[in-house]
Amino acid sequence: MLKNSIIATVVALVLSACSAETQQKTYSLDGSVDASRDGKAYLYVLLPEYQKLMLLDSADVRHGGFRFSGTVDEPMEAFVRLKGDTTAYCFVLTNNRLTMTIEDGTYSVQGSPSNRALSQLLADRYAFEKRRESLQAAYKKQSADSTLTKVVEDSLMTAYHQAGVDYRRLLLERLTKKVPGYPLMGRVALRMFGGEMLQCEIDSVSLLLKNPR
Repeated sequence: MLKNSIIATVVALVLSACSAETQQKTYSLDGSVDASRDGKAYLYVLLPEYQKLMLLDSADVRHGGFRFSGTVDEPMEAFVRLKGDTTAYCFVLTNNRLTMTIEDGTYSVQGSPSNRALSQLLADRYAFEKRRESLQAAYKKQSADSTLTKVVEDSLMTAYHQAGVDYRRLLLERLTKKVPGYPLMGRVALRMFGGEMLQCEIDSVSLLLKNPR
């Protein structure tokens, strides 16, 4: 009985360590972009008390790769921007070994629970956008070919609408599951995805943020 209790305790400690948001004293962020792209990458952090961005570091982009390293006192909302690119690649900066992959109009960040959760949301968005593009292409093709019947049109419009409903439902489910344990991730996600949510869905997530575990 005692042996089983010890084993259970050890397993719990291991699982806790694996899921910890911060696992070391410093951070590293290794990024990859198109191999032909050179220039500069800039790392910004959000100062929540001022709601302003601060440039934390910059790095050369060589052969499609860049690297940042340092330390933060606590997890922070952060952004990477590439020179000549207006897109801000948002993530949670923690003292972990992080990797960022930017490709095909989207990106992902791995190395911590919060960033894995954000990357899953980004993957869901990408899949939704591809589904929507596919339905739009089918509509345009059949319209151009004069084969777009009323039945087909209604079917495509219904599928288009349902894709949005399904995406928002999945987004809310994932946020509801993750936000209580990772409130900073939740705040970052609301900035990133709030424009795609209904007000009642935003209110639901905001309520969770006010009462985190």
